[in-house]
Amino acid sequence: MVEESNDRHRIRLRGPWWRSIGRSFDPRHATRVDWAAALATPPTRVSTQQRVDAFVLRRTFNSPTGLEDGDRLFLVLRQVDYVRSITLNGQGIWTGDETASPHLEIEVSQYLQDHNELELLIAVPCPAPPRSHGEVALEIG
Repeated sequence: MVEESNDRHRIRLRGPWWRSIGRSFDPRHATRVDWAAALATPPTRVSTQQRVDAFVLRRTFNSPTGLEDGDRLFLVLRQVDYVRSITLNGQGIWTGDETASPHLEIEVSQYLQDHNELELLIAVPCPAPPRSHGEVALEIG
């Protein structure tokens, strides 16, 4: 979905997302999730049914078409709690801690490729307070 806001085009990265338990992504044990379910329901280890304290969300996407010279691309996270790090195409682009704001805007123009892979490390405190679903988007401006 593309929509305009503040003179920027927004492309929401709703899905599909893949979720892997732990602090690094393991495609052998990843499950496909939609964005709301990925954040609303903390994963559990199947073998023990214990909640996990960290998981990685991964999503792939193609570079937006129609970019013009001088266009800048931003990764925008709104109301996304507990993000501890963000990786784009294997490059760490942001690291935070438990005091980090759930609102982030990071210019990613220099990291963008034709085919992209975005990973969010989510570290959930135990017990976890209620969380919002928020959104992840690319904004062109």
